[in-house]
Amino acid sequence: MLLFSKKKIKKLAKKKIKKKYYPKFIIDVEINFSDINLKFLKILNRFEPFGKENKKPIFLSKKVFHNGFYKKIGKNKSHLMLKFFQENYNNGIISFFFNISLENYNNIKNYKYYNIIYNIDYFFNKNYFSINILDIKNIL
Repeated sequence: MLLFSKKKIKKLAKKKIKKKYYPKFIIDVEINFSDINLKFLKILNRFEPFGKENKKPIFLSKKVFHNGFYKKIGKNKSHLMLKFFQENYNNGIISFFFNISLENYNNIKNYKYYNIIYNIDYFFNKNYFSINILDIKNIL
């Protein structure tokens, strides 16, 4: 059974599967939040288990924004939980930014839009997913 037709694979290859290089990360694919749906998450789950030899895919989403909400979490309160949004996707995505100081957050919160680099965690038993921010860049 083919998951995608040849036409769909060619379209994805042209549009999305171009690797982009950032100083610390190799981006596997650029996606919009609206691309993250149950079918996408099930396909992503087929790549597990992730580890040293099989790293989690790294995604890039452009022109995302957040509503200013954040919550400090973790034992030392050194992590932030944020909610990011993107045009044409009003649900918002719960995001975690590990090991960021509030000072660094204050440096980025005054911007309207960001490009974010992240990986995705999906919890099938809870039908829930979140993203882990690896890097963020202010764009406006």
